[in-house]
Amino acid sequence: MLTSSTEAECAALTVVGKENTWERRVYQELMGIQVLAPTPVFGDNTASITMLGTGVTKRSRHFAIEWFKMKDLVEHKELQVSWVPTN
Repeated sequence: MLTSSTEAECAALTVVGKENTWERRVYQELMGIQVLAPTPVFGDNTASITMLGTGVTKRSRHFAIEWFKMKDLVEHKELQVSWVPTN
């Protein structure tokens, strides 16, 4: 069970990151297309986006294991996460 909106947003971004990694591999292996530009991803939770740059906090360490993969994808420029307003 998710206990905060930040945790829920992090979980959703992690799913997007995994799906993006899979799609990039499919393009590379089956079609011979290498995607060089980062995939734009948008979120409305500033805490989850900030955590991509600053790292895990004491309150977020219980879901940090998968979050390290997201940080890695952003650092290697496979994803570019940007904030958008909720409405």
